[in-house]
Amino acid sequence: MYLARGLSYGNAHPDEDEFLDYRETPLCQLIDMIMNDRISDGKTVFGLFKAAEYLRRQEREANG
Repeated sequence: MYLARGLSYGNAHPDEDEFLDYRETPLCQLIDMIMNDRISDGKTVFGLFKAAEYLRRQEREANG
């Protein structure tokens, strides 16, 4: 799980035995999934809530 912002699409160059599962999901949808018990893994829940708080603070600082 990664929080990525300001990225652009490019070409991937994975190793022969490397398989990535890429899903672009809005954070608000992931938070809803936590609240509806569709995501329950503790580390994932913690990471998503931490990302949400980080973004909230960034927005607050940007808006003064």
